[in-house]
Amino acid sequence: MHSSLLRRFGGYLQTQWISPRRIRFWLLTLVIVYSLLGFFGLPWTIQYLAVTAAQEDFGRELRIESIQANPYTLTLGIDGLVLDDIDNRQLLGWSRLFINLEWSSIINRAWTFETIRFDKPIIQEERFASGETRFSRLATLPPDKVPAKGEPAQLPAVQINCLRCRSTACGADQRSAHRGRCSALC
Repeated sequence: MHSSLLRRFGGYLQTQWISPRRIRFWLLTLVIVYSLLGFFGLPWTIQYLAVTAAQEDFGRELRIESIQANPYTLTLGIDGLVLDDIDNRQLLGWSRLFINLEWSSIINRAWTFETIRFDKPIIQEERFASGETRFSRLATLPPDKVPAKGEPAQLPAVQINCLRCRSTACGADQRSAHRGRCSALC
């Protein structure tokens, strides 16, 4: 009796759900693929692209502890991000970044964020004797990376409903022949 019930249930699954001829099969496959790519593929891809871009485009080391994504609630969490300058001093970073994108972005034709929250962001700026700063060095592109002149690209529309920074640490330092004083920005 027990085995015949399992056989009937197995037959039902094969004919009704696991048959590629049924639309249910393709919907179930789509949900499974979307879930796997969203929960596992997206965090890995973001980390790989961010670290690679920081190294190739800016010549800086970027470290990320972990990334979590939820494709159903459209949330993204990035923990322990640190971007080092060329002299291995921390340029910027944060303990945690939480982003909550809204589904209404599809209808609004704008990137609509319910929340963007930085926990313990750190920004370190320094002016050197040559007059350049850490961020101006970051913004300077090598000659082979300078974009071709032409029409500037349009920026996408962005709406942020709630932007929070918790326990912010900013610092500035000026090193010159006159030995300027060190002052905090925040």
